[in-house]
Parts: sequence; C-alpha cells; structure tokens
Amino acid sequence: MAQNIFISLENGDYQTFRKDFDEKMAASIDESTFTSMQSMTVERMGTFQNITYQQTTYEEGYLITYYEVDFSDGNFTLRLVHEPQSPYMIAGFWFPDFPTE
Repeated sequence: MAQNIFISLENGDYQTFRKDFDEKMAASIDESTFTSMQSMTVERMGTFQNITYQQTTYEEGYLITYYEVDFSDGNFTLRLVHEPQSPYMIAGFWFPDFPTE
C-alpha cells in the first residue's frame, strides 16, 4: 500500500493512488489535490527510488506504520495510518519531515 502511493504519484495514476483508502480518506483527496501533490513531490524530491519499512505502532485505535522514502533528490518519512481491522485500509498519511522550501 505504501509503495503504491508513490508509484501512482510517479505515474500520474489517481485511481490506483486511492484504491487502498477508506471512504473518508478517498473523499478527502480529489484529483486536483492528487495533481498538486504529484507536482510538489517531483519538484522538491525528484523521482521515486525506494521505500523502506521502519516500524508499526498502535496509536489511538489505528495502526501507524513508518517508512523511509527515498527519491533521487533526497528522502523523507511517511507516516501511514491504517484502520485496525483487515483489510487495513488507509485512513490517513503524513510526511512529517517533507522539505517545505
């Protein structure tokens, strides 16, 4: 699921990008938000290279999985929030250390 986010961003594939989102998450990211996210990621980080699992925690009723995401021009952390029951749909995600400038 985590890798799918970045491969879909790289390929400009909105439908595949959102396929693992729960209903609320899918409704919160429309195609124009996806396009903005895609542009910002490519401009600041370059091309997607690799994603490495770091750890999973259980916080406030959700599974939180952390990954290091490598791009051609740097890396950052992905915080992926999953529903606690199978099929563990994505309820949110953040990039806590994504470069802002």
